[in-house]
Amino acid sequence: MSVDFFKNGVSYLRRQLLENASDEITVERNGDIVGTFRAVVAKSEFEDADREGRRVNVYVVDFLIPGETEYSPQKGDVVRYNNQRYVVRPLGKEVWRWDDPYKEMMRVHAMLFE
Repeated sequence: MSVDFFKNGVSYLRRQLLENASDEITVERNGDIVGTFRAVVAKSEFEDADREGRRVNVYVVDFLIPGETEYSPQKGDVVRYNNQRYVVRPLGKEVWRWDDPYKEMMRVHAMLFE
């Protein structure tokens, strides 16, 4: 049996991120707390169209959480982080995606709720 060095590296980096670069978030759905997780906060930018069909750049906050959590992100979930509320929303067609080929981290897309 061979050692998968890439998978070992991904696992190592996941542990380092969660230990050294994560914060606690709370996720709510319909006013009920779904869970509290350690998450690495990231930002994505993508191009979208506004109501008039003009192209606009949209900035989305991504929360990277451990893949083994029982949380299944849904559009409209509210993420509480740093005394602010973020609403889970699609980035393109997806509200979340795996962040690596081994499903170590899931990337949940959200926007600041104003």
